[in-house]
Amino acid sequence: MRFNNLFTTLYVFLVANSALAIPAALSSVETYSGEVNGKYIVQLKPGVSRKDWVSKLQLSKDTVEWDLINGFSAQLTENALNALRASGDVVVIAEDGYRIVNEVPEEEPTATLHDDGPRDVVKNDVYFVQRDAPWGLERISQPGPLSTKSWDRSTFRYSWNEEYSGTGVDIFIIDSGIWREHSDFKGRVRFGVNTYNPNVDNTDGVVTGTFTASSAAGDRWGVAKKANIVNVIAFYNDAYDKRHGTISQMISALDWVAQEAKQTKRPAVAHIHTVRGSGYGPSTPLDNAAASLVESGVHVVIGAGDDKQDIANSSYPSPARVPSVITVAASDINDSRADYSNFGVAVTLFAPGAGIQCADFPQGWGGNDPYGYTTRYGSSQASSYVSGIIAHLISKEGNVTPTAMKSKLVKLAVKDALGAVPTGTPNLLAQLGPL
Repeated sequence: MRFNNLFTTLYVFLVANSALAIPAALSSVETYSGEVNGKYIVQLKPGVSRKDWVSKLQLSKDTVEWDLINGFSAQLTENALNALRASGDVVVIAEDGYRIVNEVPEEEPTATLHDDGPRDVVKNDVYFVQRDAPWGLERISQPGPLSTKSWDRSTFRYSWNEEYSGTGVDIFIIDSGIWREHSDFKGRVRFGVNTYNPNVDNTDGVVTGTFTASSAAGDRWGVAKKANIVNVIAFYNDAYDKRHGTISQMISALDWVAQEAKQTKRPAVAHIHTVRGSGYGPSTPLDNAAASLVESGVHVVIGAGDDKQDIANSSYPSPARVPSVITVAASDINDSRADYSNFGVAVTLFAPGAGIQCADFPQGWGGNDPYGYTTRYGSSQASSYVSGIIAHLISKEGNVTPTAMKSKLVKLAVKDALGAVPTGTPNLLAQLGPL
């Protein structure tokens, strides 16, 4: 009997002190509606030691940790997963999975044009006037409708003050990479991080990062023509492989932006490329990472998406639905919601996002042409314009909290200017504001 009591006491002691002790009640694991990759994303409560958990669970060396949400991504054994599910240290456990970059609407043309001439720019006593601007730049510069619906660039004007055109502001383009040699960037692109493939110092990615960086801060095609552009690669574009990156790789990108902004102490805007909604659902850890990035003082901007749906729908992917993020829907040249643009109460405002001319990328339809440009459709082009507007406002009026900036954008926006906006969606068109 004494031996049995000793054995029972020893067993209870070992179980009570084991990291893998599994009580009967286990918390649920958030499933991912897209394709999973066999890993899990774990967010711990503030103050809980990640390193202790990584050590206790004997996780592999490829475990990725984040300060932004006090979490990590790893492959977990069943015992390790259940130990986390049983612990009060955990905020959420979610499946990791692949994301798909927002596919281009059907209207997208495939021709690339060449333009190596100087901008048609005149200067008065106060500001510059670009007389060959894309239509979207003129539309965000005036409260009234355009005088013509022609696509001819010689028709449109864009005015800016050189001193207040994003000077001193970092715009982080979280995308597939930027072709820094394009003439539109004038040497203002610097490499930040590659979370898609950390072993590759990929300074010149392809496709969408070039488009969005150009609209946000390009010298010829963009809003904030003096802003710093930071190349943050979080996924890769491949027409033959829809698995363009993972949720955890996006969280790693946001985590890096938070650290970089803290270190440089410069005002920061993070532009996140929109992902496609169908079959690629939400992620609470990614939502929380975006919200934490906003709380750190970074202005986070993302397109509403192009799936013709309400982004308040629980099946829509993160983090466009996060309340503190600036979520931008697309309008067209006729002052109407672009027919492919998402909508809903989670939208902050609209910006031009149909037929937007911008710099093209290498190996694209125009080859390696540093003066090549193309025409793009989608809410990521609209959100790029808003990222540029934020950089302009910061350089002109000083930095403010993300909450105050969001309120400022709403206040500057033209109200009820757009048609085909569903009930419940804010009918607000982004504006640059007074020069």
